[in-house]
Amino acid sequence: MKYAGDAGVDGVQLGATYYYPATEDDFLRLTDQVSRATRIPLMAYSTWWEGGHVMTPDHLRRLAEIEHLEAVKWSAPTHDQFTA
Repeated sequence: MKYAGDAGVDGVQLGATYYYPATEDDFLRLTDQVSRATRIPLMAYSTWWEGGHVMTPDHLRRLAEIEHLEAVKWSAPTHDQFTA
């Protein structure tokens, strides 16, 4: 990540791992570690259909505290979870 800016990267999209089940804490830790390694804007991507987790409102609030996280692409598998 530390060379991405030099290479001209304008932003990075992060999603939870899908080969191994990821918890909210796993994704928060990943996002925080990437944020600490770069100044490039980050976007968190909720990929629940690929074995990732559903981002809860609390998880979204915790993500918002991470430096350099500037966007979230979010969806949920059910209407009730989407409108919570």
